[in-house]
Amino acid sequence: MPISLLMPARRAFATICIVLLALTPLHAQSRVIELNDAGWKALRDGYHDKAAALFDEALTLRPNDPVLLMGSGVAAHERGLLHVRPPAADINPEPLQPSPA
Repeated sequence: MPISLLMPARRAFATICIVLLALTPLHAQSRVIELNDAGWKALRDGYHDKAAALFDEALTLRPNDPVLLMGSGVAAHERGLLHVRPPAADINPEPLQPSPA
């Protein structure tokens, strides 16, 4: 096959690949939005375990999203998995001593 016929096919293939790669983040982004919305709805309806699972799945796609982290924390709190820590002074009441130089 002549090279002149292969070049348009390669360009078409490259264009298709670029378009598909560009659309992948959009799908993941819409999936995160769907999981976030479903998680907050589950929390509102009292399904705390389901909400935790939804937020965990969304966090695998976008691990540092503050809204997802807050939703996950609220779900954990509602499930009784978060406890209030005592102040640091109660943990180690003795003050630190400077080390000799």
